[in-house]
Amino acid sequence: MYVTKQGGPASQNLTISKSTPLYSKKFIWLKKKIIRKKVKAQRPKKEKTSKPKEEFFSAKVPILNSKGKEVGVYQLDEKLFNGFVNKKLLYQAVKMYLANLRQGNASTKNRSEVRGGGKKPWRQKGTGRARVGSIRSPLWRGGGIIFGPRPRDYSYQIPQKIRKLALIAGLNAKLRSKEFILVDEIKLEKAKTKLFAEVLRALKLARSPLFIIDQSEEVLLLPSRNIPYLAMKNYRDVNAYDVLKSNEVVLSKNTVKLLEGE
Repeated sequence: MYVTKQGGPASQNLTISKSTPLYSKKFIWLKKKIIRKKVKAQRPKKEKTSKPKEEFFSAKVPILNSKGKEVGVYQLDEKLFNGFVNKKLLYQAVKMYLANLRQGNASTKNRSEVRGGGKKPWRQKGTGRARVGSIRSPLWRGGGIIFGPRPRDYSYQIPQKIRKLALIAGLNAKLRSKEFILVDEIKLEKAKTKLFAEVLRALKLARSPLFIIDQSEEVLLLPSRNIPYLAMKNYRDVNAYDVLKSNEVVLSKNTVKLLEGE
């Protein structure tokens, strides 16, 4: 049985002839090509799937008052709030913040630091047992630890530009998930927790909201400190980890303008 290839590059018809010796390298190669072509022809053709349409993103956010009613619409800066979430930058920022929170107190003792073990347990020879110099050997129970953890500093820093871009990416993530709440202003007659809790109920905030404030709104720190699940930070101190950790982000119109100006 012999195999040859007829036709040019456009024609890939393989037929049998007597030009090639049986079981030669060329014969085996052509035979495999025939089998591959038959298998490929029997495979079902994949249907072309259309790409999913991107969700419409709008940089317009409704403005709410302290009673939870809409009083206007604010157009965010589209250069910053464009809906793009850079996950790589968020990963770098969150990893850094979590590493900086570590105390690094884990510690173990090596054989020289463990109490006791100064006397040789038994003589070197003549007992039939393995030679031992100290009962605090790392091979023994109660002995020292080899290459155990020692107190260390896990903190490190990433460039400030990356931290700012990660914060913007976190705010965009909240904006896309409709967890970005813009408030006109919050005014309280007195610095009472009860009055501030009424504002939270009016805004229908979930557990663990984050309030990003400016210097003029620091009067809210006193009535909010008795609410354990609430976080309130200045816009200069907030970071991407704080934004992602919270369920909802609440900002005033003035704070947004300051963030856009930064």
